[in-house]
Amino acid sequence: MKTLVLSFTLLFITFSAYAQNISSTLEIKPYFRYDKYPKFRFDDNSIAAKDISIQGKSYGVSIAYGHGISDNLRVKFALGYYRLSFNKIDAEGRFGDAGARVINYPSPLFIPFSTNKYWYNTVSVSAGIEKIFSLKNGFSLSGGMNITDSYSFSQYYRIKQDYPTGPPDNKYMRYKKRNVSATLDLQMGINKRLGKRIELSPVINLPVFSIWALDDAFYEGNNPENNALYKSKWLMAYGVGLQFIYLLHP
Repeated sequence: MKTLVLSFTLLFITFSAYAQNISSTLEIKPYFRYDKYPKFRFDDNSIAAKDISIQGKSYGVSIAYGHGISDNLRVKFALGYYRLSFNKIDAEGRFGDAGARVINYPSPLFIPFSTNKYWYNTVSVSAGIEKIFSLKNGFSLSGGMNITDSYSFSQYYRIKQDYPTGPPDNKYMRYKKRNVSATLDLQMGINKRLGKRIELSPVINLPVFSIWALDDAFYEGNNPENNALYKSKWLMAYGVGLQFIYLLHP
């Protein structure tokens, strides 16, 4: 990740010396992302063995600066909030679909607890490059690539067991600070100029490669997962967003 960010920075410095660059921009983008995660097996004993499939509907908002480096290229740097969600769990075992996965919930009761959805509140940082293809009547097309890293500052787990067995409002919060995901994605958009400085751009994102961290709130066999390890996947995701673009030098 650090190497890729450094590469974008060097690209920024190299091209900044040239004149007649495309306008630099300030951008705000609310967005939505859907993920389907590879199936895995939770197996602490022959009775509790389950094949677990998870889907996630995540969302966020980012603020970006795009710097023109040629007549049709920008390098972009963004900071934002992203809620990385895992909110549909299928856990099929010998006794049917539990719709949840076992969680290491701290309780004096010696019973297994489970969560049927959870998410990580994160700060996201991204770097990317974008090319603009001018059309007629104030329209243009954009295409680019982004690298995004997400750093979690709090984690929410919905415990299935109701109070007083489980927590009040079924809510279990943790506040561990750590990297939880990174993504390489492609982005395509249709831009429409609205006046001299404003553009509106619906965009589609294709996450090509994603990694996400294991979580010691969950088990791997009879032991907690290792926070230092990651899982990965190719594709199996899509995103949509709406960019509000302000041209600094129209």
